[in-house]
Amino acid sequence: MALRGARILLAGACTRTGQSLVEAFLALGAEVIAADQLRTQLEELRARVRQHERLWVAEADLSGPSAALALFADVARDEPIAVAIFIVPGGELADSSEAQLNSPARAAQAAQLPLLQFESLLGAASEAMRGDGRILVLLEPDVGGAPVLLPALRQLVERHAERALCGGSGPSVAGLIAVGPHGALLERVAVLCDPGQPVPHGWQPDA
Repeated sequence: MALRGARILLAGACTRTGQSLVEAFLALGAEVIAADQLRTQLEELRARVRQHERLWVAEADLSGPSAALALFADVARDEPIAVAIFIVPGGELADSSEAQLNSPARAAQAAQLPLLQFESLLGAASEAMRGDGRILVLLEPDVGGAPVLLPALRQLVERHAERALCGGSGPSVAGLIAVGPHGALLERVAVLCDPGQPVPHGWQPDA
């Protein structure tokens, strides 16, 4: 794989999937910038990989567009980001009650926060990254309210992917549900991020 030396930004790095991806990308020789909200969790992640020399951490609350732009301005200041991965973590909508999820209006309202967050992240990444870069959105399968969130998230990814294709100068944009055996998922994500592989566009089929 051609990921050795590539700079990868992983937002949601302290999720279950994120931690595994950090370890997998470091093993492949990539430089990893792990971003998440809590400094304590990021420090635990650093300890887990034994303070790896190719791992940097960034404490960032990415709920708004200004924070997303600031993160990319910081991490891409000296060297470009080749891959940006954004994880919708399990339990993102866990506080939504069953009654809310059975109500279309309340379910849509519950999904707004993560959708606005990822709209900001995709916009910031597209603005900051080069045309040969790759953006990947991962939806963990145990996200509370995933049946409500998935169609809107898929539409968001498809819209940004189409914009990148039409513009011809931005990074490719793809998304998928993090399903299947754990090892197979890590391998699949690594392939989608590999610049030596065909460019992924839009929402990817389930494995």
